Amino acid sequence: MGDRARAERVYEKLLDAEPKSTDALRGLASLAIQSSDFDAALEYHVRLIDLGERSAELLYNTGLMYEKADQSEKAAHLYREALALQPGMPEALLNLGRILESGGNSDEARLCWTKALEAEPALAQRLLRTRHGLSPRRLAGESACPTTQDQQFTTLVGQAFSCQGLFCCERPGARRLWKGFGH
Repeated sequence: MGDRARAERVYEKLLDAEPKSTDALRGLASLAIQSSDFDAALEYHVRLIDLGERSAELLYNTGLMYEKADQSEKAAHLYREALALQPGMPEALLNLGRILESGGNSDEARLCWTKALEAEPALAQRLLRTRHGLSPRRLAGESACPTTQDQQFTTLVGQAFSCQGLFCCERPGARRLWKGFGH
C-alpha cells in the first residue's frame, strides 16, 4: 500500500507541475481504479479525453465507467466513438447493443450483436449467452424458448464464461486498464 500512496503523490506532484500530463492522468486513473475509486477514475479518463487522447480502449473504458454511474447515454456515445476507431471491437458492440435494447431499439441492438459475432465469434457467443442472456433465437429476433438450437449453442460455447471484473472479456493482447466491478 505504501508504494501505491507514494506513486499517487508522485503523479499528483507531476500533475501540479504539468496540468496536461497525460502520463500523470493515466497513472492516477489506474491507481483510482485499483482502489475502487471509480468516480475519480472517471474524472481522470474524462480529462484525458478532453486533452485529445483518443484510443478505442480509453473511450471504451470511460464508457464502462459511465455505465457504472448510470449514465447510459454518455456510455453509448463513447462506445460509438470507440467503434469509429476500432469497428470490430466486440466488447463495445455488445455493450452498445445492450444499451440500445434497454432503450427499445432492438433492431440496432441485434445489428451490434451480429457484428460482434462476426468480429470474434467464440467470444461474442460466450458473452451474449452468459452476460446478456441472449440465445441464437433471441438474437435473430425470435422467442427465447429453449430449443435444440439453443442446446447446440450452449455446447458450442462450452463452459460458462465468468467475468472476473468490469470487462466482458480477457482477450489476449487486449489492453485492459482495470477490473473490479461488473455491469
